[in-house]
Amino acid sequence: MDNASVYGTEDCRMTPGAVMYLNQWNSTFDVLGIKSEQSPDSNCSSASPCSTAEMYQLDQGTIHSPEGRIKKIKHVRKSTTLKCIVCGDRPTGYHYDVLSCNGCKTFFRRTVIGNRKFACTRGGQCEFTKDFRCACRACRFKKCVQAGMNVKAIQFPSAESPKTDEAVDSHSDEDFEVTELPNSPKMSPSNLESSPRIGEEEALCSRLLYIENCCDELRISNIPLNFHETVDDVLNKPSLVDCSGCFEKLDLQSFHDQQYPTTKRWMILDCLMAIEYAKAFEAFNGLDRQDQMALIRHIGFVLAGVSQAYASYEKNLDIVTFPDGSCPLLDGPQRHIQHLTVTDVALKDTYRKPIEPLKRIKITRKQYVLLKAIMLFTSNSREMTKEAIDMIDSERSKYCAALYKLLMAEFGSVEGPKKYAEILMVSEAFVRFSDNRREKINICDLMTPMTFSAIGQVVVLRRDCPSLEALRVVFEGGSSTQ
Repeated sequence: MDNASVYGTEDCRMTPGAVMYLNQWNSTFDVLGIKSEQSPDSNCSSASPCSTAEMYQLDQGTIHSPEGRIKKIKHVRKSTTLKCIVCGDRPTGYHYDVLSCNGCKTFFRRTVIGNRKFACTRGGQCEFTKDFRCACRACRFKKCVQAGMNVKAIQFPSAESPKTDEAVDSHSDEDFEVTELPNSPKMSPSNLESSPRIGEEEALCSRLLYIENCCDELRISNIPLNFHETVDDVLNKPSLVDCSGCFEKLDLQSFHDQQYPTTKRWMILDCLMAIEYAKAFEAFNGLDRQDQMALIRHIGFVLAGVSQAYASYEKNLDIVTFPDGSCPLLDGPQRHIQHLTVTDVALKDTYRKPIEPLKRIKITRKQYVLLKAIMLFTSNSREMTKEAIDMIDSERSKYCAALYKLLMAEFGSVEGPKKYAEILMVSEAFVRFSDNRREKINICDLMTPMTFSAIGQVVVLRRDCPSLEALRVVFEGGSSTQ
């Protein structure tokens, strides 16, 4: 599974924002004792689109004992049609929940247990076939993770029987040299995070579904919108989520906001809802104000985008459409696809492409609310304190574990890890979508100065919270204003 299959595009280059988002795995990679040599500005992810700790939420009680043996599919070696999911070579069995060859099985196992680190020198785009599988270990390990290889299935070495480990890998068809991390702890069951228990997982999902239902209700309610209200103002108020039934519902068929043009009104509201969504989490409220602002700047626009896309996806629409039926590209009288201008066509991807990955993986509502929580708790090491990063990473791991356990129960040990990887890669796609969208907005602002609400300046443009004097007071219509 490559990135293009998830994004619906062959252009897999990631924007700086997406790189920052994906590089958050560097801190959580320590759970497995693995680190990346990748710099923050690199466009290469030497492991996976998320941390290996997230890709495999581990349960101490389910680790295979050294005496266990990996089950293999019958007659795999005789097949002329089956291939190793990682490299395409002839498979020898079912290793770590993936149909694979001995070489990829052994490589994955030694990389994890040996605390090994690799870095790609070609931007993470190495050609990867059975003939070139040893050329780049960083890309090979990334492919193993994306294919769904399961850390829980690894037979961890025992102090009492050190030779057992070597015996298991003695039939490997390759040998390689790696660099080990100095003074890094070895992999053992004691330093692995356990998944939440079934009761905790159900409680998490129920709470997330409740929050999302309240946000949906608020989105079609008559919430007062103040162009000059700042993010600080919103954070100082109680959360609207728990009082979603207190507002009058909009008559969407005849709705018309006298204060704002249609698209601008919905954009201001969705930026506000991203903040209200964050306020519904105790962990977010436990952050100090500086870290809260940093998190909102970092991920607020991504949350607004994924919310807009999912709401349209649930209605089986192909393009982002607001609750009243208005569409940013078709807003206006007698405006149809065939009448779009060159500028409109350039903006089409902004409102059409975000729905494509959701449709491709057929994401369910329960999967979506877990993904959205995972996306919220994405630390930004450049602006946040260490205490905030640790807390955010802990919350993220909790929701990743719940999602992983849900998918394993629904799809089984074969398809579950693959589905998990697909869903997490969607988060990467939405970071890229939001970065591209922000870039287009900045270009439009340079060509024709636009007005932004105080919240939009922080959530959309990632600026500091503006003072009242700094706000532009001339309102401007059109679909490009936020």
